Amino acid sequence: MNAVISLDLPEKFQQSCDKFGIRSDAAIQSFIDSISIYAFVVKPSREQCSVASCVFGYYVKCMDGKIKTIANPDKKDIGLYYIKQILQLVRYRASRKRKEEIYDGLITEWYAKLLKINQP
Repeated sequence: MNAVISLDLPEKFQQSCDKFGIRSDAAIQSFIDSISIYAFVVKPSREQCSVASCVFGYYVKCMDGKIKTIANPDKKDIGLYYIKQILQLVRYRASRKRKEEIYDGLITEWYAKLLKINQP
């Protein structure tokens, strides 16, 4: 899914990006691409996917009560199914790499099903 958004980036963030020759939009996209429910749920580490996931989780926790959701029973059912599948990966006997491949497949399926609901 692609989205066009406008952000007010802090000046220090912009300066840091400039200092290292990194486009700010590329830095933010890299962070977003690194967020992994699997890395957050299973075992936090210093890996990029785990750090991004922890930062995102912390933000959501801080926003408790400020984020308003729209109830949709179909989306809820789909979400519960895939969250259970992701949590089962903890017990699955495979390498971390294999678990992350399975996770990526589950997320792809999950988003595909959500997109079908969103289409008129």
